[in-house]
Amino acid sequence: MAVPVLITEGNAVMVERGTRRGNVVAWVKRRVTDAGDGEEARHRKAQVVVASILVVPAGLLWGILYFVFGEQGAAAIPWFYSVFTFLDLLFLLQLRRYTLFRRAQQLLLLALPFALHIALGGFVGSSFVIVWGFLSV
Repeated sequence: MAVPVLITEGNAVMVERGTRRGNVVAWVKRRVTDAGDGEEARHRKAQVVVASILVVPAGLLWGILYFVFGEQGAAAIPWFYSVFTFLDLLFLLQLRRYTLFRRAQQLLLLALPFALHIALGGFVGSSFVIVWGFLSV
């Protein structure tokens, strides 16, 4: 059953009662949306921010796997990506400048695959990871 959760400046978000996921999404929406945002814009912003939150531990794990398998140079790239994404999230929560956050994420999504492609030795060594750069578009 969904119940409304009051958000600042009169906006309400429907959250499933008792779910942790609903609570996290509601918290993100409260922190990153503006009063003039429509429902679709609030959902879109929350999806990008939640995805970025989930990418931080994934990038750390990805870097650990590279490190364990002897690719120390390549391991640094997902670690830097995770650190920069975490800092970008902190700036978003502090400054509430979503456009700046989104642009930084697009730049990181473009740079990560390209850097890994070079660090792992081209198309054969990187398993065509450079194609992930299309996500930034």
